[in-house]
Amino acid sequence: MKIKRTKRNEIKPRMRPEITKGITEKVRIGCGNLYITVNYDDKGICEYLLILEEQEDAQVKVKRQVDLYL
Repeated sequence: MKIKRTKRNEIKPRMRPEITKGITEKVRIGCGNLYITVNYDDKGICEYLLILEEQEDAQVKVKRQVDLYL
């Protein structure tokens, strides 16, 4: 979801568009391959996906870190 800021600096998500474009990149990291997908539309980034091969616990940890960063 894309985050919008209102007048008082409040953050509100927008609805996911029906059609998006995206790119996926494979990144080799210490515990396997990380696949990063970023989808966007004409208003900007609307979602991201992280897939870490064979490491569900690590995948959750990486996603949490990205969520905190964003």
